Amino acid sequence: VTLAAVQTFTRPDPQLLKESYGTLHVCRFPGEEGLVVVDVKCLTDIVRMVP
Repeated sequence: VTLAAVQTFTRPDPQLLKESYGTLHVCRFPGEEGLVVVDVKCLTDIVRMVP
């Protein structure tokens, strides 16, 4: 089994998402609480979050 450490983020802010007609996805960084280890075969998408 090959594992990957991934950082999760919160769901997009619903108000900003609505006001931007679905184009602006503003998420919060939860710090270490969002760090999880998963089987690499479970990964289907990778998104880069730019600060």
